[in-house]
Order: sequence, then structure tokens, then C-alpha cells
Amino acid sequence: MRKPLLDQLFIFTASEPVAYQHYIDTIEEGFPLKSVSSFLPTSDSNNLTKIYGSELVRAWGALPGKGNRRNWQTMQLGDPILTYRKGIFEYYAFVTYKAHHQRLAEHLWKLDDKTGQTWEYMYFLDHLTAVSVPLEIFTRLVGYKEHPRGFMRINEARTIRWLV
Repeated sequence: MRKPLLDQLFIFTASEPVAYQHYIDTIEEGFPLKSVSSFLPTSDSNNLTKIYGSELVRAWGALPGKGNRRNWQTMQLGDPILTYRKGIFEYYAFVTYKAHHQRLAEHLWKLDDKTGQTWEYMYFLDHLTAVSVPLEIFTRLVGYKEHPRGFMRINEARTIRWLV
């Protein structure tokens, strides 16, 4: 894993009821790798075992789409990510692994009712830390005026501004 600098910061939202249930199931509670290993190629299963061992795995994903795919491709191991729900950033974590897995995503989260797709651009997280940062404070610090939605990347210039 690369050193965790705030070159880029990612955000994902889980405010809708279905997304929040997915969030509870696969982020807050996590799941044993053994429970999903049949959905993974051997190489990914081996890599995730090296990272998590017998610990619970925490994963999230993004629906297919140009912006989501671009953000996911830009994401690097060690990148920080914030989880957002109903006006508050609730957790901070680091990306430990990423993989494109439609079958695993369908197993974990089924299909989106609106698009018929699943959150197949997956990323795995570690060092989950509870935080409580209201949206108003975050937008003031980062200078980001949009309301968080979906899966977003905050670029280097904005994250550096947060640090100074």
C-alpha cells in the first residue's frame, strides 16, 4: 500500500435507505472473506487473504458509468475515503484493494432498482475510523460547494487546501 497522503480524497454516499442497509452490511459490520471467496478469482482471493487474513472485509462499490469508472480507475491503494450520510461524514478509511467484480457485487448488493446494474467497481477498505464532520464544516475546509452524491473524487488542490 502506498503512503496515505491527501493527494486525492474520495467520498461515497449512503443516504438512501437501500444504500444505508448496504453500508451497514458491508462497511460497518463487514463480512468474512470465506463467505464470498466462491465469487472471486483465485488471485483476488489470495491478495485479499494477505491483506485481511481472518479479519472481516469491508467493501463498497460504484455503479458502471463514465464518471464512476474514471474515479475508480484514478483511485490508488492507500487513498483516503470518507463516507457521507445525511449531512454528516461518518467514517474515514483507506483503500486497501480494488477489483472489478460484477458477480460479487450482485451477491453483496443485488441490482439497483433504477438502473438494473450493480456496484461492480469495487474497493476494499481498512482502518475504518468513526468521525463526525458536518457537511457545512467540510465544505468550508475544502471549498467544495456541491452536495455529495454517489462516488466522488476531491482533487489534490482541494485536499491540500484542507491541510493548510
